[in-house]
Amino acid sequence: MTDNLEVEAFFRRVGELGGESIATPGYSSLDLRCGWRLSPSVELSAVGQNLLDSSHPEFGVAPTYTEFRRALYVKVLWEF
Repeated sequence: MTDNLEVEAFFRRVGELGGESIATPGYSSLDLRCGWRLSPSVELSAVGQNLLDSSHPEFGVAPTYTEFRRALYVKVLWEF
């Protein structure tokens, strides 16, 4: 967006996985990242993952799916 500001978005759609031993429903997911370059050596980022749902099943057999939850975090990158 500017020399000091970056915005990234990542959308993905995963179809249903079916079979005799695995049945995982499909899902859509959206991740966003906003990064600010505070100086040539310091960057601050705010990241949100899985923003469309509070969680979604990723793999496995119901009801023991591996669930991935929504996540929000802040990252500071210091290069030296």
